[in-house]
Amino acid sequence: MRITSHFCGVFLMMFGIPTLVSAAPVSNKPYAFRQPDGSLVSVIVSGDEFYQDVETPDGYSLIRDPTTGWICYSTLSNDGNEWISTGMVYDPDTAPGRMLLSRGIGKHLRLNKEAVAAIQDAKFRELNNMTMKEARQHFQNRVKTRLAKAAASAGSDTIPARTTPDTCVGLAILINFPDKTSDIPRDSIVNFFNMRGYSGYGNNGSLFDYYYDISDGKMVYTNIVTQFITADYNKSHYDAGTGFGGTYELLDEIGTKIQRLNIDLSPLTLSGSYIRATNVFYAGTPQAGWANGLWPNSGYRKVTLATGFSTNRYQLSDIGSSLAMGGSIHENGHMLCNWPDLYTYDDHDNGAGNYCIMSKVNDNNPLQPNGFFRVLQEWIPAINITSDGTGNLYSHTSNGPSIYLWSGATNGTSTNEAYYIEARRKEGRSKTLPDEGLLIWHVDKKGSNTESGTDYVMPEQADGLSDLERKRNSGGANDLFHAGYKTEFDDNTTPSAKWHNNTNSGIQIANISDVGEVMTFSLGMTVGTSPDSPQSDNRTCTPRVNGNCITYSIPQFVPSRMRVRIDLYDLNGTRITTFFNENQTAGRRYSVTLAGRNAISTGMYLFVMNAAGVTLPNKVFIK
Repeated sequence: MRITSHFCGVFLMMFGIPTLVSAAPVSNKPYAFRQPDGSLVSVIVSGDEFYQDVETPDGYSLIRDPTTGWICYSTLSNDGNEWISTGMVYDPDTAPGRMLLSRGIGKHLRLNKEAVAAIQDAKFRELNNMTMKEARQHFQNRVKTRLAKAAASAGSDTIPARTTPDTCVGLAILINFPDKTSDIPRDSIVNFFNMRGYSGYGNNGSLFDYYYDISDGKMVYTNIVTQFITADYNKSHYDAGTGFGGTYELLDEIGTKIQRLNIDLSPLTLSGSYIRATNVFYAGTPQAGWANGLWPNSGYRKVTLATGFSTNRYQLSDIGSSLAMGGSIHENGHMLCNWPDLYTYDDHDNGAGNYCIMSKVNDNNPLQPNGFFRVLQEWIPAINITSDGTGNLYSHTSNGPSIYLWSGATNGTSTNEAYYIEARRKEGRSKTLPDEGLLIWHVDKKGSNTESGTDYVMPEQADGLSDLERKRNSGGANDLFHAGYKTEFDDNTTPSAKWHNNTNSGIQIANISDVGEVMTFSLGMTVGTSPDSPQSDNRTCTPRVNGNCITYSIPQFVPSRMRVRIDLYDLNGTRITTFFNENQTAGRRYSVTLAGRNAISTGMYLFVMNAAGVTLPNKVFIK
């Protein structure tokens, strides 16, 4: 067994580099939007801060009439590139379905993708002062610079793991309005950010808890939370118009007020000359809609708060009547870690689905990020197994602080790609996963989840149906690998392990264990096949565990005698003892008693049988 702990620098190039884009998606989420007379109407929203589809609860499209400001039923232009107001004001107490149908207005209308892309690019430019295309080019240039510096400093293509925590003190600014004050007191919001073991409003921890947990204690993130600062105007003054002008006006105004308050900002963590993380929380909810006004957003805005302390990157969220950590966790993933979104902007697929917080936002118990992103932050070690020989056994603690790496840069077939392999179970921060088992991430450093083409980070779906890519679901019960279902992944399986350029990756994952606290797999094909017995069971030699007794059979179609070795390992991969290493006769049944050998302590172990040069692992609890 070979256990190493070094990083492949080719796949760490995003560490310390600003992300291309950032947004927090919602899907079919109910909101109450404001009409010009102040009344609120119920709507359903899907989208993010770049573009939104807004519908009535029964599925008719809505638009804020550009002339009157009233929320009206909407139809499409003849070319499908624009929303056209019908002039019929949306009133939830009426049901004009027949009238709409008589005018040829159906449900769930959608703009052409090209039109949506143009709107998204305009919003992106407003928030980031550059187009998406310019941002991508800027990003690629920074990647090259970062990679060159990493290689020069390390003397190779590896980057050492973090040995000290990344400590960040951010700033959380609380805002009231003359006509709307927060339903939630400041003390509760302080706990939401900083309290250890926080459980308020049904949340699984605070922001501090989340980042501390997923980083294996390597990210220590707290926030200085201001007192509530009252804006000059009523909330509707800022939460209006087209675009985010109201957000910028509010930020500038509050910045001036903070200067007058003389708040001690000295503990804040700076990135260059700017505050590393600025969270802005305002009373109430967004009521203008269509990604305008005070819709929750993340962007860049320089606001001086005190001498030497200015904002740059910020995230704006509404407080509402209940605190939910999902959106803030996602946006802080952008600010703190420079992680890009893993959901699509152009609707070409379902991105990474419900397997990563940067793809799907779970309000009260957000998922942990994919293991590759945790490697980027140097929170967990990547164990490079690319050069290991066949027959090696590997174990991984489910949802644990490590990951295995198979690198295209190492084997030379595709320097842009890699596989990252981790065990995941529906527990803790992974409780809402669609499936559990061995999760194999396909990473392509030149890809992008947000636009059409090859994806940046995607899970390999064990059923081979590509449901995420085909938009059938956001993750299903047959996505991950485990015993009794899919136990192999290589260039000839379905799904295939080939790289995006259709060259062989060379990886041969086999003998994947049952879902459990610890999962195991090996490199190399399974024992039990021969040219003379193509229909034979590939797992014929798999040992069976019954208490402290292990039984197994040698199949008839192997040579009459074969070398069999049985070892016992602890869950960290350290060999405890070798039970025996000798030739055994085909067609016979054998057993091994584990208890009482070499003063072995009670506990969980890995029982490893090597038959004909191929490793077959299994877990066993010795009493």
